[in-house]
This record gives sequence, structure tokens and C-alpha cells, in this order.
Amino acid sequence: MIALWYEYRHDLVPVIEDWVRSTGCTIESGASFPAPPMTPPTAPASGFMQIPAEQPVSLTVSGTLQQIERLYRSLDQFPRIVTISDLVLMPTGEGDRLQAPINLSIYLLVEAPAAPAPAAAAPAPGGGGPEGEMPPDAPPVEDVPPPDTGGGGDAELDI
Repeated sequence: MIALWYEYRHDLVPVIEDWVRSTGCTIESGASFPAPPMTPPTAPASGFMQIPAEQPVSLTVSGTLQQIERLYRSLDQFPRIVTISDLVLMPTGEGDRLQAPINLSIYLLVEAPAAPAPAAAAPAPGGGGPEGEMPPDAPPVEDVPPPDTGGGGDAELDI
């Protein structure tokens, strides 16, 4: 979870800024995160965690209609799972430029910590030694025929 906190505070804002810039759009406001909570969250059963928790990142971008369209089309190139909600386009009064306030939901795929391995069971009494040998404390075996080697029992031999 420490790596998640580092990414949350240091990596995601520059990643968002680079992604928006790569489409030709400009960030007018937003793209900042609140401080992460002091206690780490538990990994959800679904494996998907929204960051920041339960709230989208609000930002306003500006660009031409083609640039904003490119931003939406490039969601699959963002290095995390993201969704954009509430598409609104507003004129800026600067030629063909538009503003688009967007809510960006970012999801991480997290793995729940592995459950501790169960304690190894104690060996049963007379657990034996290497395969095919009798345990050292076993009573001697006398007059025991060797095990059947799988010859078929009542088969006759033709000579």
C-alpha cells in the first residue's frame, strides 16, 4: 500500500497533466488530489480501488473540439483504468476553443494481501523414513512375501 500512496501523491498528477497535454488540450483548473487518508484502505473484494477514494478528480480542460474529442478517444492510452463522466462543452469566447469540465474517475487493480499459510501439521507417529525403507523404530518383519510385482496372478507360462 505504500507504493499506492507514493503513486497517489507523486505520480498521478503529472501523468494526468501529460495525458491532457498529449491531446493538445490545456488544463485550466483542477488535477490535484486531496491528501491520502492516514490509515491504508483494505483491498476491496472486486480488486478495483477508485482513487481518490469514492470521488472523481475534477478538472477543466480547454481546446478545440477536435482536441477535446482526442482526449476522450485516448482514454485507453491512460496508464490506469479511467472513466470520464458529465461531458459538457462550453464556449470560451476565444475563437474555436471550448472548455470541458470533466470528472475523471481513476481505478487501480489491487491485490489483497495473501492469507498466512496454515501451520504445517506435525508428522504422524512412525512417520517413516525415505520411501521404500522401514522406519528405524519399526518391529522386524519376518516371513513376509515380497510385494506382488503385477504379473497377473494365475497366468501360466508357456515354455
